[in-house]
Amino acid sequence: VTTMSRLVNNQRTQIGVLKAIGFRKGRILFHYISYGLWISLSGTVLGMLLGPMLLPYLFYGPLQTAYTLPEWKASVPVTVLYMAAATILICTLATYLTCRNVLKDTPAQSLRPKAPAAVRHNLLDRSRLWSRLSFHSQWNLRDVLRCKGRSAMAIAGILGCSALLICGFGLQDTMDYIVKWNYEVINRYQIRIQMEESATKEQAASVIQKVNGEGSLEGAVEIRAGGVKKSGELLVVEEYADLIRFVNSERNRIELPKDRISISYKMAENLNLQIGDEIEWHRYGEEKWNRSIIGAIYRTPFAQGIALCREAYESYGYRY
Repeated sequence: VTTMSRLVNNQRTQIGVLKAIGFRKGRILFHYISYGLWISLSGTVLGMLLGPMLLPYLFYGPLQTAYTLPEWKASVPVTVLYMAAATILICTLATYLTCRNVLKDTPAQSLRPKAPAAVRHNLLDRSRLWSRLSFHSQWNLRDVLRCKGRSAMAIAGILGCSALLICGFGLQDTMDYIVKWNYEVINRYQIRIQMEESATKEQAASVIQKVNGEGSLEGAVEIRAGGVKKSGELLVVEEYADLIRFVNSERNRIELPKDRISISYKMAENLNLQIGDEIEWHRYGEEKWNRSIIGAIYRTPFAQGIALCREAYESYGYRY
């Protein structure tokens, strides 16, 4: 809007000449609308073609430190087409609304320069602060008040660009922090050995003793609360577990209650749960639902679900 307003006002005399020699309003209007149409169309097409080819590779490096996927490639959702169409429509409409006011004038009016907007004296002009400002500061403030739209766009643009810069430079720090938090504070082991479900307790204990490790059990669960169901991860640890730790929202270590279950922060937020609330859960592949009271809420950056100590898990009749 601000760019087209300046462009049309600078070419006001040319528009008047074109109207005077017989060019129709529609043809002149289409000429200026094409600025918004072709530029936005070119930008969206190039963005949709080059975006998936270039941008994802900036993020694959940090993501590959935390995730393992069979294939790393980008896909473009259908919503991108809607966003592209909306961008073209808005830019074209903004150009049209900017140009139509100039075309309303007669050729004689268009040939004359546009009269500057009248500036009324306000409270700032009458204040003591105004007299203390330099001439350049007074000039800039009056220019801001006279061109309110352009000033608002400038402020919005600077805010948006600053936010993008902070997000862009902060993304690497965020990824590094998440990896450090997950693999140094919460999961403190170096190697994880996967055992078959048919392994006996004696075999498991023998392996754990040889590698100086700790035992844990993982699985998939379905959680139900307030009529809402969510899929999550089940984690069961020994009472003496130290290689897998649990922390609260302040990143302080907490112990899992022996007679209640614990739920991850994000899962609790999605289900609108707090400590002391009752939930239902069951392991995938089993029909029996278990009723449990939430005894603790722990924080984790990745897998969301519930966690129990071995004693609490076995009290539901499961084999650890």
